[in-house]
Amino acid sequence: MVQNRWLLMLLAATLLGCRGESPPKAAPVAPAKQTATEASPPEPAAPPVEVPTAPTGEVPSESAPVAAVESPPATYGVERFVIFAPLNPLIVELRLTIDGQPHEAALEQLVDRALRLADADGDGRVMWDELTASPRFKYGQFGNLPIDGENGPKQIVERYDIDRDGVVDRNELPRFLTRNAGGSRPFSIRGMIDDSPSGRRESPLWQLLDVDGNSRLSADEIAAAPDRLQARDADDDEILATAELMPPSTAMLGAMPQTRRRGGREAARLLGPQAQWDNVRTALEERYALGGNLGAEDFPLSPKLFALLDENGDGRIRRREIERLNLAPPDLILAVRLQTTKTTPEEGASALTADAVAEADGGDESQAAADVVAAPDETLPRLEFIAFGDELLGEKLATPLPGDRLLVEAAGASLIVYLNDTLAAADYAQQAERLLAMYDGNQDGYLDASEIDGRARSAIGRIEAVDTDGDGKAYAGDIAGFLATQQQVLRSQVHARVEGKPDPLRETLDRNDDGRLDSREIDGAAARIQSLDANGDGEIDLDELPTGLLLGIARGSLETPDALFTMPPAAVPAPAANAPRWFLQTDANRDGLISPREFLGPAELFERLDANGDGFLTADEATGP
Repeated sequence: MVQNRWLLMLLAATLLGCRGESPPKAAPVAPAKQTATEASPPEPAAPPVEVPTAPTGEVPSESAPVAAVESPPATYGVERFVIFAPLNPLIVELRLTIDGQPHEAALEQLVDRALRLADADGDGRVMWDELTASPRFKYGQFGNLPIDGENGPKQIVERYDIDRDGVVDRNELPRFLTRNAGGSRPFSIRGMIDDSPSGRRESPLWQLLDVDGNSRLSADEIAAAPDRLQARDADDDEILATAELMPPSTAMLGAMPQTRRRGGREAARLLGPQAQWDNVRTALEERYALGGNLGAEDFPLSPKLFALLDENGDGRIRRREIERLNLAPPDLILAVRLQTTKTTPEEGASALTADAVAEADGGDESQAAADVVAAPDETLPRLEFIAFGDELLGEKLATPLPGDRLLVEAAGASLIVYLNDTLAAADYAQQAERLLAMYDGNQDGYLDASEIDGRARSAIGRIEAVDTDGDGKAYAGDIAGFLATQQQVLRSQVHARVEGKPDPLRETLDRNDDGRLDSREIDGAAARIQSLDANGDGEIDLDELPTGLLLGIARGSLETPDALFTMPPAAVPAPAANAPRWFLQTDANRDGLISPREFLGPAELFERLDANGDGFLTADEATGP
């Protein structure tokens, strides 16, 4: 009896000991989903979910439910890419919204709408034969290729029915709607950098200052820089615009300066599930290892990056291992908030009214209500710096600039980030009224087939595309709905391009990045250029010029990329609020400074007001202590 009791106690102890064993190791963490909740720098991992404990003396059942933790809804989408900066790769996380939703939602909603309209028989399954026969797509109403001629439907099917099953799949339809632009995805990025000596030598400013043409700026040429710059001030306003820096033959008769686009090296590559990893690896090797194998020394500002990529610890980064860039924390986090300006009909001046959407969707008022969104929140910046990553070493600085621009200095690069979103200001109702007034020859308030030809067809398309109710008349609402639908795919895709600044020397002198050289920048040109003398020999070589980069983010057509990726001009700074009246009247060129030439008083008074002795008066100095 005693022996049995001891046996039972031993068995109980054994069972209790088994319950106390350590849990198995957790599986490796998978890359984060490409959407996230709005927040400042990367958030810590959520605490582990706790299993509810049973009352004392009870053993919890193995099937006891785990307390569920609901994830907050995603408020922005995330795109990650790597910029091949001069000293180190720069991993960028872009937080994107369109109309307050994750940016991917816009293209998803467009696909949903197109599938609904293409399902002619309402069986919930769209065939390519249905879509190509539909008058809602036949004339390119969604920005797609028009389906013309007897072979038109066949050509569309051959091009876009990837799996050849005759069914319009969700991964096939975006190709058709976008014409394969931007990889048919919500986001795309590309870019090349020409930082070769020959490219830098073609800078108009370099050619102006390099008098002897030996590809070096001597001490004498540096000292003469302010005088040579002032000599180009054609209107004598102490400000040099871009056109004034061009050679006289180019600037004559208002000719616009043309930048010759040449080849170069990779500037950036997309990360994430759509990354082309062989290209990413090749670009990294060519930029940081001179075409050889990458080593820890090739990432001097990210000392932990090589160890993260070299999963097996053999000292080499293999094809499969380069994909671990998806696990690397970002070095730079930016937020971009895009808005399609639309208001309700009651608010007037609608860019896309509910009536126009309903007409474009065949009278679907419920869809119209879903498509009309609130006006943009003007209190939020459209382009915003969020944070630098903790693991990126070296100098890091982010400075907001006027006009949806941002200056980022990191990884040896001076990076200007800018937003060019002309679609946000599109007012389709206003455009429709203008087109109607332009082409309505008989002034009867609508366009018919005889009036939509020639130039009108290039702007509006065929009458069949605009006339949704088939009465042969295109009213202003019809035209507005057509324009909005045709450009919906452009509003649903975000594109980015990284490239070198066209004139790195000019960017060095343009300290406030307003696209021109003011009197103070001209006067300080020699000292600014001399600061580039890295080897201390008193001269400036082409390879001592800084590497300037541009990151453009835009919505629009990739058919004209140079027009799409045009940095908006910087606004002329407003006068200081505390500037006295005489200061504003004296500042003839409106650059916010009073030069000795502009000052109307005696030189002694100018010197007394010039508190810092830099040769210019600011509003603060004019006001006095």
